[in-house]
Amino acid sequence: MKFLSFVFCLAPTFLVAQEYDFSSIENSIAIHEEQQLISGTILISKDGSTLFTESFGYADWEHQTPITDNTRFSIGSITKSLTQIIVSQLVEEELLDLDESVNTYIPDFPQGEQSSSVTIAHLLNHRSGVPHRVTNAIDETQALNAQSIVERVIARGLLFEPGDRRLYSSAGYTSLARVAELASNASYSELLESLVFEPADMINAINEPGPGLLPNKARAYRLGMTASLVVKNSPYKDLRFLDGSASVYATTSDLLNLINAISAGTFGNEIRGSILRPNAAGRSSIAGRTNGYEAWIDYYPNENVSVVFLSNLQSASHWQIRDQILNVIEGREATDVPLPPLLTGPFEDEEGILGTYGGAVITKQDGKLFRGENEFYPTANNRYYIPGSGSSMQFERNTAGESIALIHINPDESTRTIDRSD
Repeated sequence: MKFLSFVFCLAPTFLVAQEYDFSSIENSIAIHEEQQLISGTILISKDGSTLFTESFGYADWEHQTPITDNTRFSIGSITKSLTQIIVSQLVEEELLDLDESVNTYIPDFPQGEQSSSVTIAHLLNHRSGVPHRVTNAIDETQALNAQSIVERVIARGLLFEPGDRRLYSSAGYTSLARVAELASNASYSELLESLVFEPADMINAINEPGPGLLPNKARAYRLGMTASLVVKNSPYKDLRFLDGSASVYATTSDLLNLINAISAGTFGNEIRGSILRPNAAGRSSIAGRTNGYEAWIDYYPNENVSVVFLSNLQSASHWQIRDQILNVIEGREATDVPLPPLLTGPFEDEEGILGTYGGAVITKQDGKLFRGENEFYPTANNRYYIPGSGSSMQFERNTAGESIALIHINPDESTRTIDRSD
């Protein structure tokens, strides 16, 4: 069986440090929490014992509700790993065949220009040609489900011939969840409960309930700029449109139990081998992000060390703190996590940069600049900073002063130029 691997290279074992000093991590957390740049919880475990745990920020910032061990966060695309497990179980039960055409279950599912069919394996491995998203911002507030998304996939069609190349596709995984429902005669939520949550002892995990109340749910936030960076509400989304792709909420202990179950072979050797494939540092990693939530599981199989990091505020500070945690565990020196650059006044005509650059849409809303749903602001050196990612931008202009390209600057200073396309 061919299952999707979330970490793509096999590598030699890296000797994980046996002594851990997390004092520098605690210091970075304290500084960034004081500046209201972080919100979430971290759990680090070795051989079943907790090495480090800390929560910061709030589950509800307006009511200042503390985050606890039972706080549920959206785990974003880690949900795809759960769908992978479901598919593997249905294959074992001979309810699915990876080489089978999706048209067996969904007769109108789009085909390639050469009448080639999308298979279950194509969806599983992001090689189907299904677009990443088939919804707009308004759609994503509505009561959509896997069937609704499949209808939109059928209307949109494929972007390329099935199997020709790889394109990461959340809509493809939601289509896969719908196939699993039809093959098993059970809802995706029911499949999660019986095939994943119960075997892995994920007692707090749950699929998106829509507008229904979800006890202990952390609300979603993003960073925005006034005179300084402040916490703002993320736009409301009903994550059922991401069934099978990014629709699950869970706690840190749920995810710790999940990785332990995968490692123990609870879901079979195929799943263990495809997900737990260490990189050069001996680490297997799974990550997810959606609408203000961020989630990471980092696992060192040879040392049985797990790091679970969940947040409900999209902020570069989180992944920067995570990087320093990994430095400590892997025996490297941990450094202080930098604070975001300060706001400066406008240094160019901001109206002139508005427009579309490839898949990036630059807009101005209530006087604030946005790239998609991410607010950004002007800083020194004629740059704009995106606090949600830690990346920066500049805009290239022609001799007439018109903006013709966006230059995306990664935190490591590598760049990518995206031509204006509107």
